[in-house]
Amino acid sequence: MDRERWLKVEKLYDAARERPAGERERFLMNACAGDETLRHELESLLAQHEATGSFMDLPAIDVAPRSPEQARGEELDARTDIFSQDAYIHDFERDTTTRLTNMGNGQVPVWAPDGKHLALQSVANDFKLYWMRSDVAGKPQSLLEGTNNLVPWSMSPDGRRLAYFQHGATAYDLWTLPLDLTDPDHPKPGKPELYLQTPWDKRVPRFSPDGR
Repeated sequence: MDRERWLKVEKLYDAARERPAGERERFLMNACAGDETLRHELESLLAQHEATGSFMDLPAIDVAPRSPEQARGEELDARTDIFSQDAYIHDFERDTTTRLTNMGNGQVPVWAPDGKHLALQSVANDFKLYWMRSDVAGKPQSLLEGTNNLVPWSMSPDGRRLAYFQHGATAYDLWTLPLDLTDPDHPKPGKPELYLQTPWDKRVPRFSPDGR
């Protein structure tokens, strides 16, 4: 993300946060003036703010849900760089950072229970959910493609379901995606299942520890 666009994102993000939640969608539609990529970037950042606090107050590699077990007892953490909109993994034990994606196409990384794989969002030229190895071996595997913004947020403890939220006709709805992880490097996604749909926004779904 270049500096000019970043400044625009920062300005609109601050303006959106100052408005009541029910007025933000209309504000973003008007402010983004048809720039769907910009609007979805802001919607994702606002959703992350609701769950983690203001991303402006955090280091660059510091905005994403964390699991499993807070990334293996704080040894590993996956985050999104808010400037490049790419995903990275930081190894605290070795104090090293590995880039997972490039060209601004990796956001909201979510750890799989095995600690070796992640699901993440791509908004580069489309709206997709991907699956990849945390050691960056092999190619990312496509899980789901949508016509509207869809954001992964948590995985069930057994790894069989990915919870995400997606923009529907009037608001964000909650969905789950069944996953067959017989071959964890090449998961087989099932048919997406709608979990909750109302006229109002529902975001940041998170599985309870028992998966129920």
